[in-house]
Amino acid sequence: MSTWKQFARALMLILGYLVVTYFVVLGISMIGTALSVALSAALFTILQLSATVALFLLVRPIITPRAYREAQTHGQPATANVLAVAPTGWRIRRSTGWLGAERTVRREYQLRVQVAPPAGESYEATLFAYLEDSKVPKRGANISVNVHRQRPEIVVLAAEDPPA
Repeated sequence: MSTWKQFARALMLILGYLVVTYFVVLGISMIGTALSVALSAALFTILQLSATVALFLLVRPIITPRAYREAQTHGQPATANVLAVAPTGWRIRRSTGWLGAERTVRREYQLRVQVAPPAGESYEATLFAYLEDSKVPKRGANISVNVHRQRPEIVVLAAEDPPA
């Protein structure tokens, strides 16, 4: 399925959610009894949670291209030597504690690596990954990567944490 079709599905989900929400709120205001308000509020909450989950599942494939997901899950394991590391300026902040007491910051890094597949000659590749500052590999470090089986130019970090 093309990216545009996936985007259209996500957009239709958002519009459908807005229409259903409008009618639920309209129903609450028209009926007005305490039981119907509680029932409508419960229905509204269930619809909101299910729409959020569905939206995440529909948007996720748009954010991460299919070839990169295939390389991550079914790619050929290889080792790579880090030639250069540069931050791109993008970052993700995640709160892990109560009221954001502990924050995990992951920054996007561009890694230029020399990939050494088990069979074949080594070659240079560039990959991008969001990493915590303490887990950024140093220049000259060997890291585990996965290489797409049909498109060797697509290289992703292996699921395990890279060495510092």
